Amino acid sequence: MFLRLLAVTCILLTGLISLIAQDSNRKDIARLSDAYGRFNEETVRSKLDNFSFEISQEPGSHGLVMLYGSADVLASRKTLVANHIRFRRQDPSRFIFQLGGMLLRPRTDLWVVPSGAEGPNLDRTAWIGMEIKKATNSRVKRLIKDFFSLSRIDRDVNFYIINYGSDSQIAKRERFIANNIGRLPEFPEPRITFVRGGNVRKSSTVMWIVPSGAENPTP
Repeated sequence: MFLRLLAVTCILLTGLISLIAQDSNRKDIARLSDAYGRFNEETVRSKLDNFSFEISQEPGSHGLVMLYGSADVLASRKTLVANHIRFRRQDPSRFIFQLGGMLLRPRTDLWVVPSGAEGPNLDRTAWIGMEIKKATNSRVKRLIKDFFSLSRIDRDVNFYIINYGSDSQIAKRERFIANNIGRLPEFPEPRITFVRGGNVRKSSTVMWIVPSGAENPTP
């Protein structure tokens, strides 16, 4: 009886080890190729070369570049990767950029997504991209332009704009934002929701970035 149980146990363990080995070698799931935070360009270009090579070795695969950080660094990080792809004469259609979230220490993750595989299962939550308190009209215009330029990085994100203040202050800020968005030639179809956050002593605007599939924030 003991020997029979031992044999059954060995068979089950062998099967489990085999399944684990198969899963580690699966080609139908996304895998993290590399990541970097603070960097020098030489190191990053080496990482990007390896990343591009992995994708070139798998027909039908694509690269997912996930960007984390504050709004003022995301565009520059995207530009670095995009310029390197162009410099190496890679097919840019095989690389997708997404905004991952707000981090005090910026990070870029490089994912390889095989043909037919879904992207990585990541926590997609909304985050505050920018807050505007008292400011001149010229400064607000510049902040709006910088903030909504993020739409060129990730075409799937939405923007949730919560304004605080009196009814007249909120209405004025909503009109001002809407008018200046209309002047941005590269801004795609509107993906903006305006919300009135309530009457507070000091008016402000909190501009949220909402990735596809994330829940909208509450005031």
